[in-house]
Amino acid sequence: CVAVEDETQSRRNNFSCVAESYSRLAEAIAPLGAKIVIEGYPGSPPYHPNFACTPADYHALFSEVDSDVIGVNFDPSHLIFMGIDPIRFLDEFAQNIFHAHAKDTQLLAEGLYQHGNTQMSTFVAPRDFGGHFWRYTIPGHGCAPWHRILSMLTEAGYRGLICVELEDENFNGSEEGEKRGLIASRQFLENV
Repeated sequence: CVAVEDETQSRRNNFSCVAESYSRLAEAIAPLGAKIVIEGYPGSPPYHPNFACTPADYHALFSEVDSDVIGVNFDPSHLIFMGIDPIRFLDEFAQNIFHAHAKDTQLLAEGLYQHGNTQMSTFVAPRDFGGHFWRYTIPGHGCAPWHRILSMLTEAGYRGLICVELEDENFNGSEEGEKRGLIASRQFLENV
């Protein structure tokens, strides 16, 4: 689940609408035993209009919507490219994690130097699965500390699935490449 802002409203007004909507949704589904899982994907550049991607937004949302049916889809790849420490995030939100993605992010020093981290490039198109200074990868091909991540999830009592979200320019695009990416991901995670 992702909450997207209405660009005609202020971010604060949008947050109020998001909180009210999730409160109503949580109330409606709680008797069913279902859960709402929010993926912290910030959305597409240049505006990144999605809510509940940063620790500050999650804290505000969980404070405003007092329900144990709303949780986090932990995806370290999004946190890393936003500059958010995934380990500190786990320290703060482990009890709220209802689902997890195994996707990594490689930070690209030259792209960061050439284009920075706030503006779109004037002349260079972004990567299919990333931007100018980062790209999504399969687990183990980026900078996510997987051993610590998996240990922390286990220590927190997480017993859900860890799903490979295959978005990696080195593997996507063909059935054979995607199979290789999924197999390599599984092998990496089994050996962490």
